[in-house]
Amino acid sequence: MTVVRLLVGAKEQMKNMDDSDRTVALRELQRIDELISALLNNAGEEQSRYEDFDLDSLIDEILSVAKIKASSKDVSIEVKGRAEIIRGVRNQIWQVIAILIDNAVEAAQSRVMISCRKLRNGRIELSFDDDGAGVKTGIKIFEPFVSTKMNGAGIGLYTARRIVLEHGGTIKYKRSLKLGGASFSVVLPGIE
Repeated sequence: MTVVRLLVGAKEQMKNMDDSDRTVALRELQRIDELISALLNNAGEEQSRYEDFDLDSLIDEILSVAKIKASSKDVSIEVKGRAEIIRGVRNQIWQVIAILIDNAVEAAQSRVMISCRKLRNGRIELSFDDDGAGVKTGIKIFEPFVSTKMNGAGIGLYTARRIVLEHGGTIKYKRSLKLGGASFSVVLPGIE
């Protein structure tokens, strides 16, 4: 948590820095990023072990907590489709899905839709749609310290993207055709 506070503070301070100080700060942030990567990659055998697991039960587990926040905002969460079994680091995939559900609930006016489907190539696609305002064009939301939230640190989507890429997947943003707000799509390898 100390690192997160440090990074949030650095983001604010960088606005007032001259170019040479900003270069030094960015280099240090890159170093911190590399340390976080090393921690993710070497977080212990249990933490970084790939395994087959039921993605649907993982989503249900996350929803049991997310629905508390959603109900306090009068936001409904609907899940469509089933995702089956995938192979990955369960705790890391949990983190990705939790970030995307939390962001959707926070942005939504009244609805969040999570869609799961198996693609023809055997990969699994998860979509997280909301009926909020969406993300303005031109914002690099997957970069560190970029946030559209008033008090956002800008590390959630960055972290989610890194984990998805490390799992051989993709993550994309577009305007939701279903609900009109944001739509985040994650594609992960399925079981062969």
